[in-house]
Amino acid sequence: MSGITTHPPGLVTPGPRGSWAGRGLLDSVHGLAFLGLALAEAGLILALIIELSDAAVIFPLLLIPPTLLAVRRLANVTRRLSGRWSPSPPPGGTCCG
Repeated sequence: MSGITTHPPGLVTPGPRGSWAGRGLLDSVHGLAFLGLALAEAGLILALIIELSDAAVIFPLLLIPPTLLAVRRLANVTRRLSGRWSPSPPPGGTCCG
């Protein structure tokens, strides 16, 4: 045995499943989902700012805890999806050069 592995003709080596166009479309959908999450988080932060600024005048103190919980839940969804959809870092420990 020479130690050289040869593949029989016609054998396809496994690679990433799907076409590059399908992966690109899926990545675009993921990007749009993250855009929607970012806009939702910005809206919740704006609502929180309005609630805090009117806290001395009106009674929105009752609205602050549910808004904070909604911000927290949305942040957890964003973390979970980014962990699932983002590529894993290389095993060397550093990402980019």
